[in-house]
Amino acid sequence: MIFGRKKKNADEVVAEPSEATTGSSDLDAAGEPPAADSPEEQPNDAAATPGAGREAETADESAAGGERDWAAYDLSADWREDGPYDVEEVDLEADQVQRLDLGALIITPPPGAQLQLQVAQGTQTIISALVMHGESALELSVFSAPRTPGLWAETREQIIEQTLAGQGSADCVEGPFGTELVRNLPVQLPDGRVGVQVTRTWVAEGPRWLLRGVVMGKAALSNEVDNDLVGPLFDTFCDVIVRRGEEPKPVGDLMPLQLPAGAQMQRMPTQE
Repeated sequence: MIFGRKKKNADEVVAEPSEATTGSSDLDAAGEPPAADSPEEQPNDAAATPGAGREAETADESAAGGERDWAAYDLSADWREDGPYDVEEVDLEADQVQRLDLGALIITPPPGAQLQLQVAQGTQTIISALVMHGESALELSVFSAPRTPGLWAETREQIIEQTLAGQGSADCVEGPFGTELVRNLPVQLPDGRVGVQVTRTWVAEGPRWLLRGVVMGKAALSNEVDNDLVGPLFDTFCDVIVRRGEEPKPVGDLMPLQLPAGAQMQRMPTQE
């Protein structure tokens, strides 16, 4: 990202993508949608989990259970040093980069990517942006958060419980933004067989906001962030700029997105 960064100031349960219908804006780049929503058939075992075994031995492992204190790990570094950013931390007029201003989120999709906006059923509220690149995708959504970090630790425990209740599996691993959540979800394939959809969840906590990025498709099967599959989505997540606003918001509330001026939502047929 080229923009100038300003000096830092010293100072709900997350909705799943399956709860939304999909719409696309006329900002879509050329190209066909990836197969991110069509999970590959995989054995549901540890070998299919990206990041399995990545947990390093550290001093924060408890003597009783030998498990890392992931909440403490989240606070052990400045995970946002290279982004994502708060709008007050950057100077958007310092460069000529073309960005997509969606209100609460300002994003810079990689070249050749396609953008779809996810719309909640009933309310028609835009709840997330899906950046599709090749056979992978990154779903971006942002939530209000308290002034002190820690919402991600609470939220992911709820997500893990929901995953286990749905006969899936979930693991916390070391990620580029602190604790990363890897989920294996059973899904029915078009031929009727049961497959496994793997997702990776990145989270960054900023000034009273929490940005969530869910990696899907082939990129979710890679442990790295600097390859051709994950790299473009990783850069997109790092380049995100969050505009929360100053008005009070309940902790955990989803911050709706907005279409840029002049853009129109194109309805897409829903799948039965």
